[in-house]
Amino acid sequence: MNETNQDAELLDRLEKEHGRTFDVSLLPDATSLRPALRRLLRSRRIARASRGVYTILEKPQRPKLVDDDELRLVTAPFADSPHYVSWRAALSRHNLTEQDPRVIAVALRGRREPRRIAGLRVRPVYQSAARFYGFTRIKAASGGDIYLATPEKAILDSLDRPDLGGGLPEVVKALNHAEAYDPAELVRLARRYPSQATIARLGYLMSALNVGDPTPLRSLVRRKGPPVNLWLLEPDAHASLDATWRVSDNVGMDTLRAWADR
Repeated sequence: MNETNQDAELLDRLEKEHGRTFDVSLLPDATSLRPALRRLLRSRRIARASRGVYTILEKPQRPKLVDDDELRLVTAPFADSPHYVSWRAALSRHNLTEQDPRVIAVALRGRREPRRIAGLRVRPVYQSAARFYGFTRIKAASGGDIYLATPEKAILDSLDRPDLGGGLPEVVKALNHAEAYDPAELVRLARRYPSQATIARLGYLMSALNVGDPTPLRSLVRRKGPPVNLWLLEPDAHASLDATWRVSDNVGMDTLRAWADR
């Protein structure tokens, strides 16, 4: 049986046994179902109601975001060099944000000037060799290849550059959406990331939000020097220091949880 038929049968079973809205934590086979749930999220056959709670949609839904053919069009000028779409456009493509990506950020090994293509603003972003990984090739419906960050790498890139990921609140929300990606894979990708500050922020946020197991990242956290500010845009006046991750939380747990549950 192919994945399409399997997913249709799964939806029928979930609706029959749990109703149109279900809590993943109450499913006896939740762990084995996560890949299928991620596919259903990407195809907009289910929608997130709150953390771990999903609603079965009457028919596939897709927000008004850029589609694959538009991504293929805006990346065509970079076909002569390694590149991949990441940050907010990739988060949108993986159903990790509802924000409309007004700017399509494309990771490149070289430097190019921003441009406008088909009404979309395209921002080339230079990425060092150490950051240039974690993407896959997909086919657009009209043909042609798109190189797209995996959901885990899109989160990691966006935490490194929140300005390109829709802002830290949107990155926290995506990180909390753990049924739509693999937290263990996120940790695996983070272990080779060249920014200790980004690794520390990721470990702290995963711990604070109780997402996955960030323990393998602890050995990579810098123990000397000043701590890392969680959000560079916030003042330090009332920050609290997390000694495990050497992160100065200048946002606050109440605010983080509010961002995560939006």
